[in-house]
Amino acid sequence: MSNVRVIVWRDVLVVCDDGRSVSSDYDEMYEIGAELSQTCRNGIGLLAIIPPDSTPPSSEVRAAMNRVLERGPELRAACWCIESSGFEAATVRAVLCGLRFLRSAPYPRHNASNVHASLTWLLPLLHGGAPRLQEADRATAYILRQRERAKAIRNLACGRQAR
Repeated sequence: MSNVRVIVWRDVLVVCDDGRSVSSDYDEMYEIGAELSQTCRNGIGLLAIIPPDSTPPSSEVRAAMNRVLERGPELRAACWCIESSGFEAATVRAVLCGLRFLRSAPYPRHNASNVHASLTWLLPLLHGGAPRLQEADRATAYILRQRERAKAIRNLACGRQAR
């Protein structure tokens, strides 16, 4: 998967997309989520991270996102982590509101401004309930570490020095 980075923390599927994805990236993400759902029979959580300086996805990609969320995997809750602020964050929220899957979904949805706040909301809604809240710090550290590792690998592959 070249444009969408996927991280798995137990029963949480983390997707980091800067808007430069293509529809086939979401087909691959669906396959990963379906495999995770087979392991986590009580459902999974989705954490979609939208980093600063993201671009709005194309209409083709928005349609692919909708198809993935409509047909599964077995989501118990979904949180969109909008890491930008100000006007940029408001623009991202407007795009999200325009996506059909935010209008009617059989699971709770939420927007947050950072990974930790996202996990604090998401984890108690998953199998195990409120005690899962104690995993938020460890999960946040893991996810941020995996993002940095992916960024370093991508920079090396592109011949750039990691910042």
